[in-house]
Amino acid sequence: MSHKSTGAGANGVEKETASRLTTDITSVLQQLQTGTHFFKVRSPTKWYRRKYHLDDKHQYISYDPSFKFFGKEADRRVDLTDVQEVREGWRTDVFNKLERLSRVEGSKKERLSEGSCFSLIIGRDGHTLDLVAGNQKLRDTWVTGLQYLIRKIHNEEREQKYERWLMKQFNAADMNKSGALTFEETVQLLRNMNVDLSREQIRGLFEAANQNRSAGRRDSGKQVLDANEFQKLYRFITNHPAV
Repeated sequence: MSHKSTGAGANGVEKETASRLTTDITSVLQQLQTGTHFFKVRSPTKWYRRKYHLDDKHQYISYDPSFKFFGKEADRRVDLTDVQEVREGWRTDVFNKLERLSRVEGSKKERLSEGSCFSLIIGRDGHTLDLVAGNQKLRDTWVTGLQYLIRKIHNEEREQKYERWLMKQFNAADMNKSGALTFEETVQLLRNMNVDLSREQIRGLFEAANQNRSAGRRDSGKQVLDANEFQKLYRFITNHPAV
């Protein structure tokens, strides 16, 4: 006899999966913080063994200097906000040249397993940091961790950009620069933002968002929304298009 999953059961599975993924990525990031030895490849003849690790705040990776290092500490770092992409395998000019050479000479062929190679594409000019791990498992651990952090950083940057845009709209609608919007100002702003809701619908959302109804928060005796309340109202509308 078959049994249908209940909503509660499905939610339980989703929560368990999310918890497991969180635990897994935490373990991965801990490994990155501990550090791993890679070969940094600059050309077919220039290989440098370096131990790379992730900083405690997950903002950059850096390698431990050799006794010959006399440069600035920043020169050993890669800021993750500058990383555009993490590529697996032989997908950069450096690795392509090295792979072609290894076919001819057979040199470094064992170390140049594609499953052990990955590259960071950095900055607008797309220069690369090409690394060879000791095995594919180590490579995959670093690729997983770095891709997770880069997605997180890019999402945060998009969120900050979105918040700045919302504040710009809010400030433009705040005609008397009181730091708050009346109901009529809110209606006009939403119209300008192409929100297709009736005044009655907007009134309901306005009242729900208006958490602070103190007298000091009124504009000419009218209730108002501050910037945070308006942002919550607008986010609710965009997340619930069928309002």
